[in-house]
Amino acid sequence: MSRTGKAVSPTVRRPYARRVRIGVLGETEARVGDAELDLGTRKQRAIVAALSLSGGRPVSYDALVDLLWGDEPPPGLPGTLHVYIAGLRRILEPERAPRTPATLLVTVGGGYALRVPGDDVDATRFERTVTEIHRQLGGGRLTDRPALSATELAEASTRLDEALGLWRGDPFADLDDPPAVVAERVRLEELRSVALEDRAVLGLARGEHARVAGDLEALTAAYPLRERLWGLRALALARSGRQA
Repeated sequence: MSRTGKAVSPTVRRPYARRVRIGVLGETEARVGDAELDLGTRKQRAIVAALSLSGGRPVSYDALVDLLWGDEPPPGLPGTLHVYIAGLRRILEPERAPRTPATLLVTVGGGYALRVPGDDVDATRFERTVTEIHRQLGGGRLTDRPALSATELAEASTRLDEALGLWRGDPFADLDDPPAVVAERVRLEELRSVALEDRAVLGLARGEHARVAGDLEALTAAYPLRERLWGLRALALARSGRQA
C-alpha cells in the first residue's frame, strides 16, 4: 500500500529495477535509456520474447518450454532454464543485491513473469497508439475528412510515424512458430496494415495527395487484397488530378 492508502501495482513498484524497455517487433532487445543491453544467447532473448508475449501475466514452466523448445526439450532442461533465467536477471538488474528478490523477471508460482509497464514493450505501445488513432479517425471511413484540426492531424501523423518506426523486422523473431506466436504475429501485422492505411488517411486530410498516391502505389502492390488501400489510392489519385 502507498502512503495514501492506495494499492501499488507490482508492475510499477520496483525498488531495485531500472526502467527497461523491451522490443519484440524484430529481434528481441532491451534498452535502458539509449543503451542497449546484451541479452546474451538467442535462447535468452527468446525467453524475454516469450514472457513479453503474455503481457505481464505469469507464464508456466510447461508453457515456456513449449514456446522455446516445442516437443523436443533437451536433456537436463530444468537446470538449463534456471541458468538462462539467472543470467537474464543479472543483465536486467545488475545492481540488485545478492539473495534479494528480482523485481523485473520474477518467479510466480510454477513459472515466470516479466514485470514491466505495458508501454515499455514496443508491441503494446504500438497497439495502443494505432487503436487510439484509428478511433480518432472514425474507424476506417474513406470519404469523410477527419473532424480534426490541423494541429491534431499533425500530432496524429507524428504519433503514427513513431509507432510504425518501432518495427525492425518480424515480430518475436527469436521465437519459432508455435500457434500462439503465429497468431500474435498475424494480429500485429493486421494492426500494421491498419496503421499504414490510417497514415494515408491523415496524409489526404493534410492535402498531401500526390505523395500519398505514390505511397499507396507501393502499398497496393505489397498488400493487393486490402480493399481499403485500393479505395484510398483511388481517392488520392482523384484528389491529385489523376482521375483517369
